[in-house]
Amino acid sequence: GLQDDISRDVKSLDPGSLAKAVALAKLFEEKYSTNLKQKNYSTPTRNNSPYTQKPYQNSQKNDSPTKSPLPALLPTPSTKPFNNRNSNIKKLSPAEIQLRRDKGLCYFCDDKFSPSHKCPNRQFLMLQVEDTEESDAELTDNTETDNTGWSEDTHHLSLNAMGGSNGLGTIRFTGQIGSIRVHILVDGGSSDNFIQPRVAQTLKMDIEPAPNLKVLVGNGQMMTAEGKIQQLPLLVQGQEIKVKEDNQPLMLNYTI
Repeated sequence: GLQDDISRDVKSLDPGSLAKAVALAKLFEEKYSTNLKQKNYSTPTRNNSPYTQKPYQNSQKNDSPTKSPLPALLPTPSTKPFNNRNSNIKKLSPAEIQLRRDKGLCYFCDDKFSPSHKCPNRQFLMLQVEDTEESDAELTDNTETDNTGWSEDTHHLSLNAMGGSNGLGTIRFTGQIGSIRVHILVDGGSSDNFIQPRVAQTLKMDIEPAPNLKVLVGNGQMMTAEGKIQQLPLLVQGQEIKVKEDNQPLMLNYTI
């Protein structure tokens, strides 16, 4: 019998006689045989061998020595032990601090101190805090030791002397003298207290004369005090401030 493909194609043409059917069958048989040969020719041969072809490798050994790894781009910095004490820092005793304060000298050099003073020996210090694990008992012992009081070697340092900047470094408070509300300026570089004459006159305070008393202000100008006040009732944020007898306010006509 005919193949299924050939029989289907012959039936689709509906030959009227047996001779036509045979002729059509031969034509379709030649057609399919020709297509089958072309298909087999173009299909690559399948390799059924279990061994796969390995890529070519150069078996020649490299006789050159192995290269050592390249050095780092930047050398490793040398670690130097941290020195807790700086030999360039001079420790002043309380007597030396008081002597320089009385003479109006800078704490770090022998020049006169002023708000615009730039100390050539000023230093910038860094405080390094290390995290340490301590027990509660050790912390309690340290707290009890710290509460015993300040030692006699405690140093006092002026804000302006430490900063060495051009700024005045003042702090402003709002206070009250009697029934008048006033502005109070606290300057770390000042050595005396001053009050405007109009405030003292308005409150009718007892003013003592202060002849030939010169005051050097921050801009270098020399001014004359108009008097001295023995007692000054000063109230700041609900707290009464008592001025010492050796640092009584001077009447100085200046503008804030």
